[in-house]
Amino acid sequence: MPINEEIKHLNDRLNIPKKVSGIVDRDIPLMVERAFAEANPLYPVPRILFKDDLFQLYQLIKE
Repeated sequence: MPINEEIKHLNDRLNIPKKVSGIVDRDIPLMVERAFAEANPLYPVPRILFKDDLFQLYQLIKE
């Protein structure tokens, strides 16, 4: 099974929702700014998300 399918299956088993309620469009710019301020190239993450990435991510996950 591809890794993304394994992650989806695990999320389902753990009852992790596919969408996040409570994200309001007018709040997204501030959420993007705050998340971007937390970005640090020293964090052990696969890649740093830029503002456009964060905006698209919030749009994708909001309910």
